[in-house]
Amino acid sequence: MNSIITHNSSTDHELISKTDRFFTDFSISKLLKKSNFYKSGGIQCTIILKEVFGLVFSGKNLYRTLQMNPNDLSFKQNTVYRFLNNSTFNWSRLLMLLVTQIITILNDLTSVDRKKLMILP
Repeated sequence: MNSIITHNSSTDHELISKTDRFFTDFSISKLLKKSNFYKSGGIQCTIILKEVFGLVFSGKNLYRTLQMNPNDLSFKQNTVYRFLNNSTFNWSRLLMLLVTQIITILNDLTSVDRKKLMILP
């Protein structure tokens, strides 16, 4: 039996709200600046990242969204591809800064007596 996924605006609104809260709580715009994410004009890096980030959690594919529903995004195909492939943006630093913040928060939630462990692949 085939099922059709319907467009649910309340779910989309909740996802946008949670994404906005995550970006605010972790000061993603500041982390982007520290990681050399600068644009001279056009759509802000924070907005592009937020929309691409939201696609992942809504179960949508960037390529399919750009092809089938380009009006769902506030930018064009070339904008997002230039953003993702820009060699001056330091993605490693961005991830490291974000992970550091997340670990700090998780560290505060655990007991001092608990042993700390990091597992690497």
